[in-house]
Amino acid sequence: SFLILLILFTDSLIFGEIGRLTHNFFLGVFGYFAYPVFLATSLFSLATFLDKRLLKKRLVFFAICVAIISLALVVQTALTYSWPMENYANACFIAGESFATSTILGWLGGSVIFAVSSIIGKIGTLIAFSLLSLFAVYVTATALANKKSFIKKNSKNSNNEVSKSGVDAVNTQVS
Repeated sequence: SFLILLILFTDSLIFGEIGRLTHNFFLGVFGYFAYPVFLATSLFSLATFLDKRLLKKRLVFFAICVAIISLALVVQTALTYSWPMENYANACFIAGESFATSTILGWLGGSVIFAVSSIIGKIGTLIAFSLLSLFAVYVTATALANKKSFIKKNSKNSNNEVSKSGVDAVNTQVS
C-alpha cells in the first residue's frame, strides 16, 4: 500500500511508464478515493506492524466511513447525471486516465450507482444515498454521545424498582 500510495502521488516521475499505468488503473478503479483508501491502508499496516490500535470506537469509524462514501456517491451521481447508463461503469473507469475528468469513486462507485439507479432511477439514487449519509451521521452523533439509537432509556428509579421486585421474586422461590 505504501508503494501504491507513492505511485499515486508521483505518477510516472519515479516508475516511468509502469507508474503511469498503475496510477491510471487505481484512479480508474477507486477514482479520487484511491488516495485516502491507500493512505488509510498504509496507516493501518504501519499500526499493525507497530502493534498499536488506531480505532477505539469501531462503530463511530464505520458510521463515518459510510457517511463519507454515501456522500461521495451522491456527488458522483450528481456530477455524472448526464452520462448515459449504457457503459456507465466503463465510462467511470476510463475517466481515471484523464486526471481532469476522473470520478470520485471510480469504477467501484460507478458500479454501485449503476446497480441502484437501474432499480430506482438517478433521482432515487440521489435521495437514497443522501438519506443513508444522514442516517450514518445520526448514528455517529449518537455513538459519540454514548446514547443508544432508537432505544429510550428508563430512569434509575424504575430500573431499581424492577430489580428489587425481581430479587424479591427470586428470594420467595428459593425459600
